[in-house]
Amino acid sequence: MSKLHLDLSTELYHTPLNLKVLLNDDVLLSTVASENEYNLTADLDNKTEYCLRIVIDGKTNQHSKVEQNKMVSSAQIILEKLMIDTIDIKHIIQQSDKCMSYKHNTNNNTDEIVEEFYNDVFGYNGTVEIKFYMPIKDWFLETIRS
Repeated sequence: MSKLHLDLSTELYHTPLNLKVLLNDDVLLSTVASENEYNLTADLDNKTEYCLRIVIDGKTNQHSKVEQNKMVSSAQIILEKLMIDTIDIKHIIQQSDKCMSYKHNTNNNTDEIVEEFYNDVFGYNGTVEIKFYMPIKDWFLETIRS
């Protein structure tokens, strides 16, 4: 059995966002994100496909600081670390066009879109999906080849 390690941090945690983290349908975290850091772990089967979902909700204009008509800061969630056992997959998923997507509507300013996502900062109400499968070494080899 393998182990997932996920570290998230928050920016402007004094204006908390609703944060939920799911691995397939299992809820790993469901909270109002009022802490600066969240460190999560989960056991992984060695013959299973996974979808890790990071869901942000509840963001309003009060979560952003504007000075002289310029946004200077905004509440957001940051993906600090994503590892399977000792393999850091964060940078791998950020460079592959089929591992991570972000479904959002720019906080009700556009129609809902799903975009390929290569970043580690999530600031809109929406869902980030990260897909991988086990064994992780097989997923890794297929991902770097494509």
